[in-house]
Amino acid sequence: MISIQFRLLTIFFFSLLIAGCGWSGFATRYEVNVTVTGLNGTGLILQNNGGDNLAVNANGTVKFAPFYDNGAKYAVTVLTAPSAPAQICTVSNASGTIAAANVNNITLVCSNTARFAYVANSIENSISAYSINNATGNLTSIATPVTTGATPTALAIDANAKYLHVLNSANESISSFSINQTSGALTSVGNSVATRTTPTSITIDPNGKFAYVTNQGEGIVSGYSIDSSTGVLKSIGAATNSGAGASAMAIEPNGKFAYVTNRSANTVSIFSINASTGVLTTTSTTAQTGTLPSAIVIAPNGKYAYVTNKSGNSISAFSIDASTGALSNIGAVAAGNLPSAVTIEPNGKFAYVANATDNSVITYAINSSTGALSNVGIITVKGALGIVAAKESVYVSNSIDNTVSVYAINASTGSLTAVGTPIASGQSPVAIVTTK
Repeated sequence: MISIQFRLLTIFFFSLLIAGCGWSGFATRYEVNVTVTGLNGTGLILQNNGGDNLAVNANGTVKFAPFYDNGAKYAVTVLTAPSAPAQICTVSNASGTIAAANVNNITLVCSNTARFAYVANSIENSISAYSINNATGNLTSIATPVTTGATPTALAIDANAKYLHVLNSANESISSFSINQTSGALTSVGNSVATRTTPTSITIDPNGKFAYVTNQGEGIVSGYSIDSSTGVLKSIGAATNSGAGASAMAIEPNGKFAYVTNRSANTVSIFSINASTGVLTTTSTTAQTGTLPSAIVIAPNGKYAYVTNKSGNSISAFSIDASTGALSNIGAVAAGNLPSAVTIEPNGKFAYVANATDNSVITYAINSSTGALSNVGIITVKGALGIVAAKESVYVSNSIDNTVSVYAINASTGSLTAVGTPIASGQSPVAIVTTK
């Protein structure tokens, strides 16, 4: 005969077993999951319903330990924000009621509170570094300029803002630096890596796995893998043919397609990107641009592409087929003299073009339905060459007086208002990037 004590122990352990499996009696219980992106700090703790805590150490999908009954409420908050570096983390779809299914739509996006800007000084072969005031957008110089290779002309930062890669056009190489997440200081990660002939631009895919360089002298694109731990670049193999005078490159936000302007052919070549190897494969179509295309940018929503035509003094606009990557011409609008660079603010409502010869920046409104551009204003910026929009600000490198100008963006009209006075850079600043 089985003793009463044995029966009670059996019931007790069986209860523990079914509780650990998320099942109580005959009622199914459910998970609350959170998808985390952008985390590079430490010490993040989430909390559900003011009591269930969850320590998070990496990006990906994480789960609160308890299981929850159907009809139970959930409310996810950030109990402790990450530090080293300090980050702000924002929860979306944070609260609701469990409806007979696991909760999988909660997202947490983290971003560094410290933000930095970097400028390539082409004559003195250096990079100037600045901290960004999160309230005003203004810049403060943070360190002595860092030495690069000969004639740095293009810059790229990975999506997690861990590494800065510098294209040195005169000695046809790439210098790579790690970014101190707290101070913004740059540290070389090793020897420079060779490019091909006459490199003109460097671009990093949205996942931060690969870097690409357009080599104008050969009409090709060379690709490199990025070591996520060290930032060191390594060739992924043979370069890919693009077109005569390959000059600039952009990758759409999903990382499926790349677009390369060919300044001698007046075209844009389209490539698919192998997500595992980074290898580019030419698609069957190209798009016609204006004369001497020099820069290209993709709208944040991935629906439109814009090309500056340096000799044509115009901007060509294209819609993007999400399935094939193909470009369809929307039309062109007038730019200033010698449009050298183009950027789009993060909300995708306005584009800004730096015109080098007539010392100006033109603001264009982007039609959200068609992608068409409309000129809505112009400001004078002496020697405008490089330009980047980040959050509520636009930053312009001024090659004539060796400074960087900061402008606040009017969220309604896109108009630019100067913030403070231009800050000194090195000699002949030609490119600028920011850590978001």
